[in-house]
Amino acid sequence: MIALAIGQPEVERLLTALRGSDAVARHHAATALRVVAFERPGLVASGLCQSLRDEGDLEVLDRVLRATFPLIEADAAQPSTLADMAA
Repeated sequence: MIALAIGQPEVERLLTALRGSDAVARHHAATALRVVAFERPGLVASGLCQSLRDEGDLEVLDRVLRATFPLIEADAAQPSTLADMAA
């Protein structure tokens, strides 16, 4: 419901913030995207997985890791979809 309530433009804004240079903004974006990942994992999987590969700040990386947990649950429900979403 949250993902639908905030809409695609806001999800895109959060994904853009996750790629930005400001560590505080990336931390906040990863925290917000975790909620979206529970409801619509396919919508955020690629951005979160890219952030896992690129993130250098350990506090932000911790948030991104927490945000990816719903992706693992989604993959358990439909095996091998996580690899497709992250590609």
